[in-house]
Amino acid sequence: MIRRALASTGLGRFFDAVFSAEDDEHGKPHPGACLRAAATLGASPEECVALEGSLNDVLADASART
Repeated sequence: MIRRALASTGLGRFFDAVFSAEDDEHGKPHPGACLRAAATLGASPEECVALEGSLNDVLADASART
């Protein structure tokens, strides 16, 4: 759904990578997707920016930075 939305709006070209908890064993608020995204990009979680849409998303991001 994320990739479709980015493609249909033309915003996809502004992102180097897109990650979703749908691809992980655990759902949010588990920080797995956040940690996987940072590792794939070769960055620490503190260097990443997340665009989120729910409280569980924000909780996952916050726990990835601990």
